[in-house]
Amino acid sequence: QSLHIAEELADEAQEAKALHTIGLLHHDWGDYDKALQYDIRALNIFRRLNDLRSICNVYNSMGLCYEKKLHIAKARDYHQRCMTLALDLKDTLMMAKSFNNMGLVYKEQAIYDSAILYYQSALQLAERLENMQGLTILHNNLGEVYLAMNNYGKAGEYLLRAASLGPDASRWNADRAMQRSLGAWRDCQRQHGIEGRTRGLGHVRT
Repeated sequence: QSLHIAEELADEAQEAKALHTIGLLHHDWGDYDKALQYDIRALNIFRRLNDLRSICNVYNSMGLCYEKKLHIAKARDYHQRCMTLALDLKDTLMMAKSFNNMGLVYKEQAIYDSAILYYQSALQLAERLENMQGLTILHNNLGEVYLAMNNYGKAGEYLLRAASLGPDASRWNADRAMQRSLGAWRDCQRQHGIEGRTRGLGHVRT
């Protein structure tokens, strides 16, 4: 409805925001092709308006869509665009999100050293912002990388830290992913790291 109203009023800014919102809904519903269609339409308008912050947000959303579609090169490209623009804008929160998402891309490719570098960069920013949700996500993601590397000491350190963040962690919508990660780590401990190293891991995007 808001999209139709914006179109009737010839309000391009509101039209682009409505298109992006619809794209986010399709992403949540798992229809990534449709989400990208709306994001591209929104992006074209935001570019015309030179709305850099909104462009940055759309880049982030498109990167997440391409990750879900397993188009890793495109995902990395859009997360890189988001990260570059966020740095230019000095948008600390979006910088943290893009660093985290770049870490996820490298984790998917098993380039673990690069994943850790990006996660640690995001973690420093989340600490500066005192963003408890972000801290929970990043500790969990770091724990998963170390678990994939068979470094169970480091994995436990980060996963238990994620679980210990208290009431703030309960607001994290990916709590089940954290519990799966902890379960996988405990399985590895019981099995002496021989089997099940990466089974059941959840990954958390921002």
